[in-house]
Parts: sequence; structure tokens; C-alpha cells
Amino acid sequence: MSVVIFHKGRMQVEIKNRGNGLTSRVTEMYQLKMLIWVIIIFVEVFVHSLFANDAIEELNRPRIGLALSGGGAKGFAHIGIIKMLDSLHIPIDYIAGTSMGGIAGGLYAIGYRGIDLERLANRSDWEEIFTDVPPRVMLPFFQKKDQGRYQLEFYFKGLKPVPPSGLIFGQKVLLLFTSLTYPFQKVDDFDRLPIPFRCIAVDLVTGNEVVINKGPLPKALRSTMAIPTVFSPVEWGDSLLVDGGLINNLPIDVVRDMGADVIIAVDVESPLRERSELNTGIDVLNQTIGLLGLEKKRRNLKIADIVIRPDVRGFTPADFDREKIKELIRRGDQAAQDALEDLIALKHKHHLFFLKDSSDDFFKKDSIRVYDVQVMGNRNVSFKYIFDRLKLSIGGFFQLDSLRQGIADLRATGYFEGIDYEVVPYSDNFVRVLIRLKEIQNPQINRIEIFGNINLPFSFIYRLIGLKPGDLLSIEALNEQIMEIYGLGYFEFLEYYIEAVGENLVNLHVVVKELPIRRLRVGLRYDDLHKLVAVVSGQATNLLIPGIRWENEFQFAGLNRFTGRISYPSRALNLPVYPFMYIGYKDISTNIFDGDGSKIATYKDRSSEFGVGLGFLISKAFNAELQYQQEYMNIKPEVALPDPDLFASWKDELHRLRIKMDLDLIDDVLLPRNGFRLCADGEINLKRLKSEVHYSRIETSLELFRTYHQKNTIRFYGFYGEGSKDLPVYKFVRRSRPEFFVGMEYDQVIASKMVIVRFDYRYEYKKDVFFKLIANTAFNIEHRTYQGVFHFHNLYGAGVGVKLLSPVGPLELIISRGSKSVVGERTYQNLVYFSLGYRF
Repeated sequence: MSVVIFHKGRMQVEIKNRGNGLTSRVTEMYQLKMLIWVIIIFVEVFVHSLFANDAIEELNRPRIGLALSGGGAKGFAHIGIIKMLDSLHIPIDYIAGTSMGGIAGGLYAIGYRGIDLERLANRSDWEEIFTDVPPRVMLPFFQKKDQGRYQLEFYFKGLKPVPPSGLIFGQKVLLLFTSLTYPFQKVDDFDRLPIPFRCIAVDLVTGNEVVINKGPLPKALRSTMAIPTVFSPVEWGDSLLVDGGLINNLPIDVVRDMGADVIIAVDVESPLRERSELNTGIDVLNQTIGLLGLEKKRRNLKIADIVIRPDVRGFTPADFDREKIKELIRRGDQAAQDALEDLIALKHKHHLFFLKDSSDDFFKKDSIRVYDVQVMGNRNVSFKYIFDRLKLSIGGFFQLDSLRQGIADLRATGYFEGIDYEVVPYSDNFVRVLIRLKEIQNPQINRIEIFGNINLPFSFIYRLIGLKPGDLLSIEALNEQIMEIYGLGYFEFLEYYIEAVGENLVNLHVVVKELPIRRLRVGLRYDDLHKLVAVVSGQATNLLIPGIRWENEFQFAGLNRFTGRISYPSRALNLPVYPFMYIGYKDISTNIFDGDGSKIATYKDRSSEFGVGLGFLISKAFNAELQYQQEYMNIKPEVALPDPDLFASWKDELHRLRIKMDLDLIDDVLLPRNGFRLCADGEINLKRLKSEVHYSRIETSLELFRTYHQKNTIRFYGFYGEGSKDLPVYKFVRRSRPEFFVGMEYDQVIASKMVIVRFDYRYEYKKDVFFKLIANTAFNIEHRTYQGVFHFHNLYGAGVGVKLLSPVGPLELIISRGSKSVVGERTYQNLVYFSLGYRF
């Protein structure tokens, strides 16, 4: 049997029969003993309950409630007020909050102090947290290849396409809340938290206000901040919950209904705009949203005793920049200072304890009793285990020496690396005991359960999680693994709950919601060479076989290219080896230049290919593939003089072995700041494989990025490519794009051997505006033909550019000057490159 007691005289009695149950053969004497034992226990609990309730009645002071409004990033100003309440030791008995106020209030309710919230706010990258995309370094290799290629993505349910919602689910937010609220995530009744708590949401189905007072705490916090049109609604039973600010952004009435006699309200919502300030559609939309709950807010403000309004002018709900967060907290500090006189007057009026009462003499009084006990930091050691050793009872007399002995007993268990405690006077006759723990050992997993999977079997998801019963559970490692699984693209969300089932023993419950197994992606791009190019890509995962990938891509308009591929990345088998097969077709116009740098012909570069191979997925960053390929060339002039000796055609059948390696540690594909990428590609065509042409070729490239002082990024690019002496001209090494070399025409930087070195400097002028300086050179250039080896002089180029981040992809303009030709006199030309959209 165990008795679990929390706080404020509220007693939760939990009776557990730890035996094997009674049978018909139990003697009457044993039954009588059991009955007497149960009666004694219940009498003890009843008497203790009466004593505790009597003690609480002696508190003889009004209950204090705290209401925190929503406001997005402006809600960080709440922290300044909470710090002031802590410093004044004003006891808070009830908390209710909406949106960001709900998050701050929920964490405060489970024991986070104002200073803890400030540390959390300052050390977290909130702009990163409020996205669903995992950091690129955490993405599986195949997902890295798909990044930055498409503007739109559709899923299919059956044959019906489902358009993109454009909403953020909040996977990272949910994991953060799960980490912060553990071990309170399984407290079903929010009245059982150290401070009773409520958060506000709105049900999209009924349009009603929802006061969340029970259920998983991380999910409740995620629900109250589900801003419509930004975050996806949260499924809660039959309801779809969104941000409660639509109806009740300052829940003073909720705190009153919880039992508060005195209410402190903090309002971080911006005032309504004047008529002259409503100039744009966004201004009108924001004003309209603000009007929805205005009347209720006005009614609520009338019942608050103290209303604190931090000055948040000049800030928006989306200002999650680190420096702006610090400033918002500072403004909260200032608002708390402005309200200091009112807060002190509140303490005097209602005879709350005074700072001078916290002297050592205060704790020597025989009449001091325990108001409540708050424990934080225990992840696998139960509350009951801790309370039993502290020898504290709610409503019982407080003995400082007894508490110190209990702390010593806890240290002696060997479970804790550190124990910190604080005793705070709560009134003239009561104290609040705060215990902060840091455990040494992670809990051991007893059982793993998975819920919500439909298409993917338990065994597949179980292997992805990478944990098994008997393993030690690290929350940090589990969060990282969950984000890796999320990055696979199989799930709309993953969440987990941890249930303590014994000392140092837990059950892990994982809840998933699968994404449809088929999706369609669409992209557009414009550049100077191919003009407008569109891309359509289809992908199906886990179709027929869990873990299998079917993908194809078709590019058309300015060029024609198709690739289809099926692979089986063996995550389900925990092996680094996977088989794959692919087909491909291309039909691309290619320009030919003479020795003076003038275009003299255009070819149609057509080919079809087929390949099979084995891939080696060594890590998220490194992949290698060994392939056997067949390629059928069909290249002929499209615009040229009718001279077959000068402008030849080719119809060759190639059979080759090819190996490709890719080490990708770049942090962002569209706007790299740090990291590097190393690629190598080698092939050999052999007549013994029935190839009509015998040649070999190798290419290697290295990109390095390093950012200094946040705004200054240096890029180094190096390339080496070389083919054998019988390398056909249609397989020459090509690096004729502005991302590789500036100052020369598209299709002009081509050779059988060359080396390129390039440096870029990028400056961040604004968040979405960047300026560039570029310098590059190509040297050791050779053309190898049946007539011999021809050496050419070095090539040089430089440029300046601007890059804008737009909703349809990067817009880039580069003005350059470079070598006009690889032969003849060293002459130079001016070129302008323009592109819009993603690279594919």
C-alpha cells in the first residue's frame, strides 16, 4: 500500500495490493487481520487528512492567483514579473495562462523559478525550435538530397491529393515541452501539480473555449500555443485545439473560478492600432484577431486586483531573435519595478509574510507547519521515495533539523549527484519546501510500447527507436533519435511519455501519426541557360515493404530529364548496405564554343541509362555507391554547319563500373554558414563489359564554409577532374555554372583535365538580403584527343552579386568579368548571371 500526498491539504490516496490476491482458501483469521490492517490505515489517513485540513484553515490568508496573457514572443516579458514575485516571496496558489502565458505559467506551476525561465529563454534558439525541419546535420542522407529543390509538396490519400497545409506541427516544440515537464507529464489532474494550473485553448470543431485542466502536460502546452495559420491544430479526443487567445487571451476569470481571492494579471498584448496605423492587409488582419476576445478581456480586467502591462511597443508576436528576447525580458523587469509599490501594498493588505520573517528565528518557532513541498529534477526516483526519506507531511509541524537529516538520507542513497533545498516562509505559520535534485543514473527501460502506427509495423518503428528493455534511458539521446526518425519523412509527429514503474525503472510509451506513404513535389526555376524549367517528383515510402523507397523525377520545359529509382535503405535491418536500381533519360541542349570564345554550334545531348548497385550508408553524413551502368548515347548537332568532320555525331553503347562517395556536413543547403562537403566520382568503361568506348574518368570536389561574427561567410571551392587519353568529348569534365566558375559562358569551362580554385565572401546585409564577392581561377587545363594532348592557358574570373531569399526560392544576380577563351590572346568579357528558384 502507498499513500501519495501532494500539497495544500489535497490528499490523493492510492491503494495498491502488492500480493497475489486472496483465494477461497484464506482463513477467516487472516481475513480478520487484513480487515483490521486496512481499517487502521484508513483511520491514520483520515486523521492525518483532518489535521492537514485544520492546518490549512489556519493559513487564514486569501488565495493568490496569477493570470498570464498570450502574445507570442512578447510573452517573454512575463519572466520579468515572475522574477519579481519570486524575489518578494509572494505565494502563488493558482495559475492560468494562454498561449505563451500558458507556457510560462505551466513551467512555473511545476517549480521553475523566474531565473530558471530566464536561463531557458536566453539559451534556446527559439527561431530554430519553432520549425519542424531538423538541423541538416541530423537529417538522414537521402533527406539531405531532397532539401532545397521544391516549392510545393502534396500527399496522396488513396487517389486524392492533399494540398500542403503550410502549417508547422511543432515537433521540436513538443519534444522541448516533454523534456521540460518530465516527470510531471503523466500527472493527469493539473490540481496535483505543485501549483494548480490551467491553460486555455479553443476547439475548432465547436468554437468553444476549452480550459485544459488534465491530460498530458506537454500536449496541453502545445495546444494553448497552436496559433491558427501558423501551427497545426492539436487533436485531443474529438476536438481540434488551437491557441486560446482567440476567445480568452487573459484568463482572469479562470483563475477566479479556481478559487483565487486576489488576482495578479499580466497583459503583454499590444493595444489596438489607431486608424492611421491600419495601412496594410496584415495590419487589418491582426486588428481583426485582436477584436475577437476584446469584450471578454475587458470584463476580465475588472475583476483583477493588480494588472501589470509591460511596454511591448515595437515588438511583434514573431520576434524570437535572441537580442529581442533579452529586451522583452528587460521590459518585463521594468514593468515589475513599476508595479513594485502595488505588490508590496498587496502583501501588507492581506498580511502576507514579510522579508524580515525569513530570519533564522522564524524557523525555530514551534508552530511552523509545512504548507507544501515542491520537488524538481527527479526523473526516475519517485516522489513517494523522496517524501518518505524527507519525513515531511503536508500540514505537519516543520523541523529544520529533521529536514536536514532527510536531505542527508537522500544523499546517502547514491542516486543523486547534487541536492539543493530551500525553505521559504509562506505566511506567519507556514513554510514551502523546495527540493532540487540532480540524479546520477538514467532510469532503466522496463517496457516499450508504440501506439498509432497503421502502415508501419511495430518491429520497424521499434528498430528505428534503437532502444530495448534493459537499456538506460537518456532523455537527450531519445530526443535526438526522435528528431532523426522524424526527419525520415514517415511521420506527421512522434511524441513519447515516460511512466515510472519502480525505483530506477520506467516504461516508454511512443505515440506516432503516420504521413501518407505517397507524395508529389513540384518546383520551378529560371536561369539564363535553360530559361524556365519545371520539376515534378513522386515518391512512395514503405509501399509493399517497410523501408523501401520508390522515387522518380521529371524535369521539363527548358530541358528534359527523367530519373526513376528504387532503393531499400536497410534501417529496418540495422545494416549499412542497401541495394538499388535506377533508370534515366536526358535530352539537354549544349553549346559549343570556338577558340575565340564564340558559340558555333548547339548539340542535343541525349542518352538513356540503366543501373544497379549497392549503397553503403555509413552515417547520416557519408554515403557511397558502387554501380554497374549501361548508357546509350545519341548525340548529334542541333544547330551547326553541315560538316560531319567538324561537327560529329555519336551513337555509342557504354558499359561501366562507377563508384560515388559523398561526405556532407554542410549545415544548410540554401544558405550554408558552416561545414564542408567532399565528393568523389570515378568511372571506368571496359570493352570486356561490351562497352564500345574504353575510357576512365575521375572527379573530386571540396566545399568549405565558415561564418565569422554571424554575418560574414567565407566559402572555398576546389575541384579536380581528369579523364584518360581516349575520353570522348561528350564525357569531358564540365564546370560551366556560376556556382562553380564565374566570368565565362555556360558550357564554356570544359576540358579533359582541369583544376579549379574559388573563394566567395558573403555578407548578410539583412535577414534575407546578402551581398557576394567572388574570385576564381582554372589551371592545368588539357584537351586530350587521338591527335595528342593540348595544353591551354589559365582562366580567371571575378564577380559581385546579390542574393535575396524569396517565397519561391533564392533570387541571385551576379555581374562578372572573366577570360573569354582558353586559347589565343588573353582577352576578357563581361557576363551577367540571373537565376530564380531552387537548384535541381
